[in-house]
Amino acid sequence: TALLGAETRLRASASQAVARLSNDAQQHLPDLVYEAIVIQLSDPFVAVHQAALHAVDEMNFPEIYTAQITTAVENLILAYSQGREGDAF
Repeated sequence: TALLGAETRLRASASQAVARLSNDAQQHLPDLVYEAIVIQLSDPFVAVHQAALHAVDEMNFPEIYTAQITTAVENLILAYSQGREGDAF
């Protein structure tokens, strides 16, 4: 749905909205929401992977996603370290 939709701004906004949920509400999210945000960490559009990274930073993800998140963040660091001048996070 919105987290994995075709429109870039919608995907980024969806991650931001989920991250703003209360801790109690986040505890009741289905696993598919967490999985979608993890997938967004590898999105080629800057707005989407940045929003996903901020969501990961603000949310309490279940421990089962730690390895996937770590790998995706390492890939982002590598990509930004080799990026063009002016690329910033």
